[in-house]
Amino acid sequence: METEAMMMVTKKRTLTFDTSQFTTDKIDYNLASAFYVNLTSTSSEPEIIFVAVEHPEEWQILCQKVLYDSTPLQFSLQPGMSIEQRQTVECEARRFGGVLEGNIIVQVYTEDATISQSFSILMVFEQEPVHDGMSTQQIAMFGGGGLLSVLSLLFILRRRRVYEEVEEEVAQIQQSGPPIQEVQPTQPPLHPQVSTQQDEATVEHDNSFVPAEQVALGGPPLPEGGLPAGWTMEQWQYYGQQYLDGTL
Repeated sequence: METEAMMMVTKKRTLTFDTSQFTTDKIDYNLASAFYVNLTSTSSEPEIIFVAVEHPEEWQILCQKVLYDSTPLQFSLQPGMSIEQRQTVECEARRFGGVLEGNIIVQVYTEDATISQSFSILMVFEQEPVHDGMSTQQIAMFGGGGLLSVLSLLFILRRRRVYEEVEEEVAQIQQSGPPIQEVQPTQPPLHPQVSTQQDEATVEHDNSFVPAEQVALGGPPLPEGGLPAGWTMEQWQYYGQQYLDGTL
């Protein structure tokens, strides 16, 4: 006799963890090597999973493009009983010093710590080449200083070229006009000296003398007493003749 029975599973918890490495060859001393942590859940309930990483000193780990600071990473997976749930954690290791060969320890565990697993990933970096007794930092500093010197020299040469072009333009402008002739100051003609008595006689008997101000402004000659009371030279220029004629 055979008996068949059917059971309805209402609760299930199944998690699978594994790691993979981008390459197992030696890693260039100036490059980083990637590794992956794969999380798979077919549980009937949501799962919260933590990932912790240990690495040799002077090595650096980036996970999900964020620097790992020894704090475990937390991930949440939705129920996977009907549809399998996957999460891939991408990390990379870079060596800044210390040992060339070391193991990266990856620990994966659930929130209640009932399911956990540990993985070891071996990485080997190449030896940094020797540059005739100079370290990489010294070479970088020397290269930066040389570049700064070159840029300074180019800046000085450019400024000198600009100054030369400006001086050349100024010289062309100065030479484009007619030649400058020096003008010698002219000496006023020497007047013959006349005796004081002759000057006085000329002043007394020469009635044709007209003040310079009157010559400049025009108008009739001033009367012997000068301008009438309250008059200005401008008024005399326009109305002086009417005043003399008595028509004003």
